[in-house]
Amino acid sequence: MGKIAFYIKHGIEVRYYVLSGLSDYYKSLGHEVCLLLPKEITTDIKKYAHEYQIKTYTISTSVFNSNKYSTYLPYIRAITDARRRAKNAEMFNHHAVVNTKRKKIDTIFKWHFAQVLIEAVLRKIIALLFYNAALKKAIQDIGITELYLGQYNSITQVLLGVNANKLGIKPHVTSNGLKVVFIDDFVPFKITSLYTWNNIQTTLYQKANTRLPKQVFKPYGNLYHLFLRNTETNLQNDVIEKYQLDLSKPLILYALMFENIYPEEYKLLNTLIENLDNTLGAQHYQLLIRRNPFEESKSHLQNIQASNHVKIMDAYATKIKEDDWITITPYGEKEWREVLQLADLMITCPSLAVIDAAVCNTPSLIVTFNHDDAPNDKIGMLKESSFLQSLIQSPYINIADDINIFKTQAKHMLTIKKNTNQQVIFDSLGLAKSTIEKYKI
Repeated sequence: MGKIAFYIKHGIEVRYYVLSGLSDYYKSLGHEVCLLLPKEITTDIKKYAHEYQIKTYTISTSVFNSNKYSTYLPYIRAITDARRRAKNAEMFNHHAVVNTKRKKIDTIFKWHFAQVLIEAVLRKIIALLFYNAALKKAIQDIGITELYLGQYNSITQVLLGVNANKLGIKPHVTSNGLKVVFIDDFVPFKITSLYTWNNIQTTLYQKANTRLPKQVFKPYGNLYHLFLRNTETNLQNDVIEKYQLDLSKPLILYALMFENIYPEEYKLLNTLIENLDNTLGAQHYQLLIRRNPFEESKSHLQNIQASNHVKIMDAYATKIKEDDWITITPYGEKEWREVLQLADLMITCPSLAVIDAAVCNTPSLIVTFNHDDAPNDKIGMLKESSFLQSLIQSPYINIADDINIFKTQAKHMLTIKKNTNQQVIFDSLGLAKSTIEKYKI
């Protein structure tokens, strides 16, 4: 039997590998499993390692921190972006509108053979540039036979992928979102599998990576959904008591965005609460506000008009900004699952949190206007993105472009869940549904 390592780059990946049941599944098959960390272990990771009985190994950050690696990636991205512009592939950036204006370099990708040739040469160059003897030895000394990576396009992930390849290991890659393929679709090293969320993602990856076997791109869905779908839990009564929920009244869940992206969201939320009170009656519904795991300050929370029927959930996240690291405690993840399963409706600005809700058969209403009922330009880019457009084809995920639509839709959508069979809402998204057995090595 082998030794399977799950690389935890940002902390959040433990939900895919541990909470999903994947690590326990591999242990049940006789494999040894471990977490591979880029830094000294944090308290929350210790909780996971202890609760799930998983060994941890730390690879010194000095292995990853050479300036030369950070100079290589922009050139690699420039080449792959040229190919995407030439092929009219959709491009997305978290922080800005992408400039898709054609450049002279793009013309070379007019010919398919040029794409195939450049792709093959580029992977060979990357294999040379990112070879690291110390990292290769570290992987070898730990005894890793199978490696899981949460993505494929950061310095650390490219280094691990390239040097694992040198040892004959082809990593398994778990895509952490629908938008990743629109940010960067080029896989720079050999892989055993890349688990996509649906057939559309699969096709896009195959078109961008012609030198990799088509069968390595597998529409297996998201491992985290295995955790969210688990209804055999014993925390529901604790959550009901903690937040003093009345199950005779509809429960609305509001998921906050990262405050640096939308610092005035509290104004919008107060407006929504006021209109819900007027439409439904404050005594006839309850609202739980989920804090964003990436929050850096609590100041915006003080401006939210909490009351007996409006409560702010506890945060269970540990964030280390300088390390780009965030973990949520096992209890915090389980509480989130319970609330998603209890809720009748999710309300949020454009966010992939609507998928988490749908997994738990909860419909969502996406708000795209400001507190003054004007269009919100900051999140308009997200609204128009194809990964979100694919979701709102579902009749259970609606968009409210103004306050009147919001009031009408909220009242209507609160009745949906109780009259809908389990999993119908998730199935309407067209996403693959994971099963743990698919991952058998």
